[in-house]
Amino acid sequence: MNRDVIDLLACPSCKGTLRPSPPLQPCTTTVTEGALRCDCGISYPVEHGIPHLLPKLLRTGGALDHDGAPSALHLQGANGRTCLLCRCSLPQGVRAELCRKCTAFLLEQGLNKARLAQLYEALENRGESNTHTDYTLSDLFVEWLAKNRPKEARILEMGCGGGYLAEAIRREGFHNLLASDFNAGVVETAVARFPALQGVVMDSEVLGLATGSVDCIVSVEMVEHLLDPQQHFHEVARVLKPGGVYLLRTPNYLAASVYYRWSGRYDMGVWHPSTFSSATLQRSLERHGLRVEHLPPRVLPKSQQEKLPKLLKFLARVPLQRVPLALRPSICVAATKVPAAPSA
Repeated sequence: MNRDVIDLLACPSCKGTLRPSPPLQPCTTTVTEGALRCDCGISYPVEHGIPHLLPKLLRTGGALDHDGAPSALHLQGANGRTCLLCRCSLPQGVRAELCRKCTAFLLEQGLNKARLAQLYEALENRGESNTHTDYTLSDLFVEWLAKNRPKEARILEMGCGGGYLAEAIRREGFHNLLASDFNAGVVETAVARFPALQGVVMDSEVLGLATGSVDCIVSVEMVEHLLDPQQHFHEVARVLKPGGVYLLRTPNYLAASVYYRWSGRYDMGVWHPSTFSSATLQRSLERHGLRVEHLPPRVLPKSQQEKLPKLLKFLARVPLQRVPLALRPSICVAATKVPAAPSA
């Protein structure tokens, strides 16, 4: 972690200044191990150069908690797939990660961040998460940044996955770049893969960044995973500088719901609890002082092309600029923070 990254960070709890412990020496430019302490009494670890700005509740680091989940025989299915929670075998061809009983249990009991953190860590340990692919790469956003922002702009990517998008942005010459995720293993993998990246572990709903510290925030296929997207948008507006921009891509609720039913992904209410239409997303962002411009991608993102059955592969070549906004598979926006009006 470089010294200039420390200047961006703030205590997620009270938004106070974080100070390295032990204190930095004048000649020190990087921190690899230690802690960041706040005057409110909370301390956050720095491990392998990565600050972990999460409450202890979300620092899972252990086995998935099965308490209260439906019981099942821990048998391995013929296709080698088992439910992440109860570990029963899943039927052949099922693309879900949870069985129907566990899906119903989680949705009826109410999702919470601690349980979701455990589920995502279990998915990560299976090697089936997006960390291992360039699933979240967005040429559209890389090109937009290259055309519209100076190279010294401070940029945050949230939900960085495998680090491919952050690295593509860095290769465009943006050197003040921070890649974040709430799963420590994800950030560690991204930084190990691309050592030039600066990583931070933090919750996208409780950003550990100083107010007005960032020029641009980027997230791809991340917002739909949040339990409280309105709190996330509030935090985005807080940390952006006036005139700063939030580049956001998320599945369109209309298209996504059809795909989930068609593909048998009955557990997507767990993985995607917060989906939007183009209209509801725009209203949510505007409510937090962000002016929305819709950015039409030229073709389907790679992540969605891979989901098309063979008979529909031709849809990958359809120019999405010609598709009505409400029917596009993904919503892509540039949301600009409106500067506050000067006081009289």
